[in-house]
Amino acid sequence: MSKAFFEVFPKLKVETDLRDLFTETEIERLACDSTHSRFKVVLDSGHLIHKNQIYRMQEELERQVFGPAEKKAGHDRVEVYIREQYQLSRQYTPKQLMKEYYDSLCCEFSHDSHIAGHYFREAEVSCP
Repeated sequence: MSKAFFEVFPKLKVETDLRDLFTETEIERLACDSTHSRFKVVLDSGHLIHKNQIYRMQEELERQVFGPAEKKAGHDRVEVYIREQYQLSRQYTPKQLMKEYYDSLCCEFSHDSHIAGHYFREAEVSCP
């Protein structure tokens, strides 16, 4: 059973633009590794969220929610990963989706590897 994002994290304080983006999202699942130093948040959304905003929210969750509790447990570093899933309307054809989400994909590739980000930006993208 999924719950609204800010129902799961009611004390989280974020800037208005970030709050607006995540208000209508839901948390499908929350999991952690055996050491409680890595947390995975599975997020469902009916609208696209740029990867920069996902990274900002991950940082806020690390800083405000998971970090303080884990420091008490003796962990120096806590890592939060948000895996987003989108339930989009039929208006999003592959071509339209790529047009609207291209910058976000570039951001994600570059975040994982500068080389992968470079190759993705330089590649020719075509949709059927």
